[in-house]
Amino acid sequence: MGTVAERKAESIALMLGKTAYRDLRNGFATVTRIEDSDMAIKAALGAAQSRAGIIPVKAMETKYASTLMHERLLRRAYDAASQAPEDSSVYAVRRMAVSLAIRRHAGLRIGRNEVAEYAWILHVRRETLDGALHRAGSWL
Repeated sequence: MGTVAERKAESIALMLGKTAYRDLRNGFATVTRIEDSDMAIKAALGAAQSRAGIIPVKAMETKYASTLMHERLLRRAYDAASQAPEDSSVYAVRRMAVSLAIRRHAGLRIGRNEVAEYAWILHVRRETLDGALHRAGSWL
């Protein structure tokens, strides 16, 4: 079966798109659904969202559902949370790094050769992109 944490993570993964009823994070549905096996998970996500905001919940869904459906929201949130750089060329590196970090967070494998290739495209050292990738991954 797996640990409790693994079962909860699997529940989050299965929950996305599983039900036609409104999600508790968007308010309570007018129809109660007693047989909804994800009710406890939805309630916990709703409580987490009311305490911490939408970004941590979307990051959890990205990780546990291995989905990129929240990638744009997460990229924009990271960009807004980051300090404005003095050099505008840093934006491209930071944005590429958070895009790659989100993909890693969702479970996609991104190897050193791919990071080196993206660094070449951005015309920066691989270590520079690695550092930005690490910071973005830590934020997630």
